[in-house]
Amino acid sequence: PHPHLVESFSLEQVRRLDKVDHRLSALFTFLWQTGLRIGEALALRWVDVDLSRSSLRVRRSAAEVSGKLIIGPPKTAAGMREIALAPQTVTLLLHHQTALRAEGLGSSDLVFPSRVGTMLSRRNVTRAWASVRRSAGLSAFGLHALRHTNASLQLQAGVGIREIAAKGNEATAKERSEQGLREIAREMFPRGVRVLPVNL
Repeated sequence: PHPHLVESFSLEQVRRLDKVDHRLSALFTFLWQTGLRIGEALALRWVDVDLSRSSLRVRRSAAEVSGKLIIGPPKTAAGMREIALAPQTVTLLLHHQTALRAEGLGSSDLVFPSRVGTMLSRRNVTRAWASVRRSAGLSAFGLHALRHTNASLQLQAGVGIREIAAKGNEATAKERSEQGLREIAREMFPRGVRVLPVNL
């Protein structure tokens, strides 16, 4: 990839991604719709998700250090946040709950558990991502491209840089402006994004 371009997908490309039939497809759709880091999504628990309020709280992140799974707070203090969920994401999670119950994992406290109810390993998720990405005919971008995609689509929908930064608290205005996407992102983010106060 070009060193000065941020890897991301268009709206049409992520729609193709969403159609791939794979056990972890809901996770990948969730990542581009919310902009969470993969470690934040893997550590996410249902107790931190409030579908009735269309919101979730990011309070933990998972990382593998020397082959060991470490659970801790997000990488920065600003990473402890509450974000609003788009209606499509609420629907996605409701369908995901049904799928988990069908697998016998209805009582799992993790939103995206492994088949045996434990936390997914980054290695297995990366392997699954490569398979899903190839099935969708997408470029060989890493998982972080889904986070960049969320920011890019919001920018195209007219969401301000400050709002995106408050939600994602990482990428710069320069990174967001380099996407060059001209898709109908307003369909996904018709009202932009709300960043809610966190009560921990």
